[in-house]
Parts: sequence; structure tokens; C-alpha cells
Amino acid sequence: MSSTQVMGSNSSSKLFDNLIEVSNKFVTDFVVAETLGLSVWTIRKWHKQNQIPSHKFGRSVRYVVNEVLTALNQKGSKHEK
Repeated sequence: MSSTQVMGSNSSSKLFDNLIEVSNKFVTDFVVAETLGLSVWTIRKWHKQNQIPSHKFGRSVRYVVNEVLTALNQKGSKHEK
């Protein structure tokens, strides 16, 4: 097994562990972006376009990763039909 294969498996398991850890918690746009492998600007754009669900706490905006994934999956399935 080469070192790139080992690194790839570690990074995917790390991503999976991170997803489990934050999946049902209120998190920032930075955490959603890191968890999904996207840029923060993409998350913020989708928020402004109401493409992903969010929760306001005063002036702060938080997301639940499972809700974001569900919304993106539903959006993707609508485009496939």
C-alpha cells in the first residue's frame, strides 16, 4: 500500500468522524464548510439564497449539518427528475 493510499483513507475517516461529531449540533458556517469540504463563501451564499436551512440566535446564524445535507439531497433529487 502506498503512502498516498494511507493518507487518503485517513482523511476520509477523519471527515466521517467529524461528520458524526457535528451532525446534530448547531454549528457555524465554518464548521459546515469544513465538514462538507466546501468554502465558507458557498455556505453563506446558499444561506442568503435560502437554499439551506439555518437558525438565528440573536445576530448569530447556526446550522445543523444533517439538515443541510437533507436540503441539498432534496434539491439534487428535484433536478434529476
